[in-house]
Amino acid sequence: MKLPFELRESLVIAVDDYLETVNDDPDASTLADALVRCLEQAAEDADYDTDDILGEIEEEAELEEPLQDTLEYEFTKNDEIELTGEDVVAVVERLIGILWHRDGMDEDSLDSYGDDDVDDDDDEDDGTGF
Repeated sequence: MKLPFELRESLVIAVDDYLETVNDDPDASTLADALVRCLEQAAEDADYDTDDILGEIEEEAELEEPLQDTLEYEFTKNDEIELTGEDVVAVVERLIGILWHRDGMDEDSLDSYGDDDVDDDDDEDDGTGF
């Protein structure tokens, strides 16, 4: 699923705010509920058409259960997750297969968040063993 990068930024901030101000140790169900609410708010903040973002996500990801139930299950089985906006959003990215894009990016340059941060020069062998 392709979503605007601005939505990701808003989502990370919203989740961080929730964890810092409302509940810093939520159970899986509470975290899933909060994440869904944060996702809807982030979509609105990023001026994304929010009419049915949850339905779109569920359809695109071919989820068998509603997004909130799927997230709750993921958070239950992955209780070692760091409770930060970045780590919680990373679970969603992995689960749904989100590709983030910025305005002006064409289809060929669309990539998942983080891949563009990889320095390809580190993979070269210069013979020094380092």
